[in-house]
Parts: sequence; structure tokens; C-alpha cells
Amino acid sequence: MCGADQESRVFEDLRDALGVRASWRAGAGSFQWTLCGAEQRAWRVPTTSSGDGPAWRLHLRTYAVDGFSGSPAQLSVLSSDLTAPTLAGVVRTADVPAKLELASALDVPGGDFRRVLRAVVVTARSQAAEAGYLSLSRRLTSVGLVPGVDLEAAAQAESWRSSAGAIVGRREREVERAFGTRSQIGAWIDMLRQQTGARAVQTPEGICATLPFGPAGASRSILELNADAEHPMLGEGLSAILTMPLQVGPTEAMMLNEREVGPQCSGDALGGWRATEEGILVHSSFHPHALYQDGLDLQLLLAYARRAREVANSLGAAAQRNAHRADGGAAGGRMNRQS
Repeated sequence: MCGADQESRVFEDLRDALGVRASWRAGAGSFQWTLCGAEQRAWRVPTTSSGDGPAWRLHLRTYAVDGFSGSPAQLSVLSSDLTAPTLAGVVRTADVPAKLELASALDVPGGDFRRVLRAVVVTARSQAAEAGYLSLSRRLTSVGLVPGVDLEAAAQAESWRSSAGAIVGRREREVERAFGTRSQIGAWIDMLRQQTGARAVQTPEGICATLPFGPAGASRSILELNADAEHPMLGEGLSAILTMPLQVGPTEAMMLNEREVGPQCSGDALGGWRATEEGILVHSSFHPHALYQDGLDLQLLLAYARRAREVANSLGAAAQRNAHRADGGAAGGRMNRQS
């Protein structure tokens, strides 16, 4: 099968799995459609070769909000009204920065799209539901933000909250608890300690770990994995929350999301960064049981440890430089006053 035929088959499979029959538009290497009133698009880009042949990365976006200017009022509303990310992070559209989207990316090893088709479908449905839920916020329009989903479609998305099966669909086999055995968890904790310097313990729900942050680990990031989590729209699943000892705003969180789905990064980008109302930087994700696969738990642990290290090396270093400059300015002011 030639490349063009293969690409056409890939997105035919996606269209059939989503159940999208109308508003389906195909372009050069990209596809757009409307799901429950939410405008979505997907495209693929080649990545480095994997063990089973050439691979590519599928990008999935859902239009969420327009009119973003980054004003303090808008940032305040977004901090309070954006729910904790599940399978996507909020980003600015590259060619239209005033438009915000929900963004995810998934690796397709060997170019075998069927291996990730279910994950793509669940992610697309989840993004559409979250965009619809966000459009219900009346505070958005008060600060000049325009929801990307019309009110009728938003009402439909709201009804999805009471029916997780409508979003994630049915699974061939039920998963009672999406986490490893006690011995596996013990081995994963040992691996975390050895590779990252983490302090980790097993909890009734999963794992709680702290990761070094700053010089000599003066501060710690907190990583929590909960295998018995439940989401109002997605049902039961595995949640991961990484809390960083950093004060940031929504714009900095968007920049981190944009980096994770950008060309400089690889690997699955599911979930996202956000700034809490208190200004704390948090990354969260939720994997419903419909997405569970063997080894997911360990993959999440290692991915979050890497994510914490990368952010500590970038934002943490910048924060320390700013603190040093502030301390130097304060010291200079004290010296001037003394003289």
C-alpha cells in the first residue's frame, strides 16, 4: 500500500471509529471534523525510527476558546474555570495565538495506527466533552473569551458527564484495577529511587513519591499515582498528578504544553500543565480503564520523573536566577541606604 493510500486508510479508520458522518474535511496530510459541536483536527508528522520500523506522531486538537489576549482578568478566569487536564493540555494555536485549543499527541510505533486507534478515539471524545463543558462557563464571555462550542452542543457535552460510556465507549474486557501487583509496585519504587533519587512509598491507591528539585534537592516535587481514581466524565481509571514547587501563571503553563506537543519533544503527550488559582504549577492526566494496557503504570512513572526533571532544569533555573537578581537588588538598595 502506497503512502497516500495508507494515510487515507488511517483517517478512514478514525472517522469510522468516531462515528463522524458529516463535516469531515480532508487536506494535505491533515483532517478536520466536528464532534458534538466541537471543531477538531488531526495530522501526523514523522519521528525518529523505532525498533519495529519508521514511526510517526499523531497530533489531535480541539478548538476551545477564542479572543485570548492574556489579560489579567482572562488569566484569572482560566485559572479557576479550567478543569484539571485529563488527556489534553491547553495551548495557543500557532498561527492564531488568540485561539486556545486542547492538544494531545500520540506516538505510532511502526506506523501501525490500529495499535493506538482506541487511544485516539477516547482522547478525541474526551477533548470534545471538555471543550463543551468549558463553554458552559458564563465567566468566559465577561472577560472577552468566546467559547469554541455553541450552547446547544455544550448542553449535549454536559449530558455526557453522567454517562462515561458515551465518551470512552465499551471495552472488550473489564479492568477491575488498572495497576500492578504489590511486587511490581515495589520494583517500580526501587527503580524510581535508583534512577531519580525519589523518595517513594506505596499507598492504598498506588504510589506517592517526591522528586529532587533545586540545588542538592533543597525542594521536592510531589508525584501521586492513584489506580482507584474516578472522573465524572470518563469513569474509573488511573490518575497521575505532579505538583512542582514553582509559582507560575496560565501563560507559562500553556508554554509548557506547547513544548510537549512541539517538534522538540517525542512520546505521548496526554494530560497537561496548568496553574492553580494559587499559582502552583501542576501536571495531571487521567487514563480511563478503556485505555489501560500492560506496563502503562511504569511508563507513567518514568515519564513523570523525566517531566519533573526537565521542568526543574528549565523553569527552576530561571526562577533561581530571578531570585538571585532580586536578592542582589535588595542588597544593593540596603547598601545605598546605609551609605
